[in-house]
Amino acid sequence: MFDVYPSIFSEQLNIRLQGLGHGAGDKVLLNIYDVTGRLVKSFSRLTPDALRPMLITWYGNDNQGRQVSCGVYFIRLAVGSVGETPDYIETKKAILLK
Repeated sequence: MFDVYPSIFSEQLNIRLQGLGHGAGDKVLLNIYDVTGRLVKSFSRLTPDALRPMLITWYGNDNQGRQVSCGVYFIRLAVGSVGETPDYIETKKAILLK
């Protein structure tokens, strides 16, 4: 349902979402976490209708716009109905190097 590339990056990480379709439920969450499990970046306003292949670029900044440190990050996609356990969860790993 999604790919991240390049998996080792220094300037930007591309996140390509595809194949969610109309049956994907009401809620799509795309979040990036550091190795401690702390939420670093959230991509909001994603809906299944908007995800007919979509490309999101992450420039290594947090939700406040600050540059994050080098290290391993986990990109997590969760799709499902509002207020329920997600129907689908997938996590990918990326490494930020400067």
